Amino acid sequence: MEHINLDEALNKFKGELIQQYNLSEPVTEHEEDGLSVKRIGNFTGSSLKKLMTGKSKKKGLDWSMREKLVDFGDTALTYCMQKAIERLTGQRIETPVTWKMRWGTNNEPVARDKFFEKFNVPVPEQDFMFFLSNAGATPDSFIDKIVLDSVEYKNLNVEIKCPPTPDNHHKYITQDMDEKHEYFWQIQGEMDSQSKSRGIECNKTLFVSYHPYFPEGFQLGNRIVEASKLHQTAIKIRCIIAERIVVAMMKDFWKRPSDFLQDAIKDIPDNYEDIITWYKKEVVKYEPYK
Repeated sequence: MEHINLDEALNKFKGELIQQYNLSEPVTEHEEDGLSVKRIGNFTGSSLKKLMTGKSKKKGLDWSMREKLVDFGDTALTYCMQKAIERLTGQRIETPVTWKMRWGTNNEPVARDKFFEKFNVPVPEQDFMFFLSNAGATPDSFIDKIVLDSVEYKNLNVEIKCPPTPDNHHKYITQDMDEKHEYFWQIQGEMDSQSKSRGIECNKTLFVSYHPYFPEGFQLGNRIVEASKLHQTAIKIRCIIAERIVVAMMKDFWKRPSDFLQDAIKDIPDNYEDIITWYKKEVVKYEPYK
């Protein structure tokens, strides 16, 4: 029987995954970009929208129903697979950089300066913050106290967006902040991350949009977004289910993530009261700051 070098075989396998899934360069524990290290294999705020997608088109379902909580669509299952790959390879699957992303990156420092000029409140950058041991977010900033339209707000999460298209600049501030909003799930995850990492109750977000082409008075728009405990709980339940899928896939990689879904949800009760009891027992296993 031909001798197989396991190290060489594993390295070849990793190389194939890196090429197929557009993985980043190898990341070491000494890498300066600590954000990359923390994100590898974990569910992140900007991708929570993927995790929360389902297959069912049935109307009338909400996040207090088991049917919706356990409904993982193809996008959510693919995201689970990507997290398994990141853990197996130690490398992060990169999202290709688009001109829209570059626009946002280049304009965000300007937006921070404009915000400081308008409100005289600094908005320093934040680190990656966990709300579960396998999930977290990188809020743009945090404000202890600010007065907006004669109302004082405390402990505000801050999310800054710089859309390249002027119509989105208007839409981000005026569109209903519900599940259809592009950044709803991200913002909910950020508030949960702020609360958990700071040991406070962060239940509001100052959502800011900046576009340099508008007249001075309209370049910066802002709104207050409220936390939704129902949706934040749903996020954490999905992270627990997804974690089970990821762990199973790492042990039996050549199966599809959908093959592990039924085992991952089989102990989840039917009614919401019992689901919450189940959730409270499970979520303590994912305490990020022990």
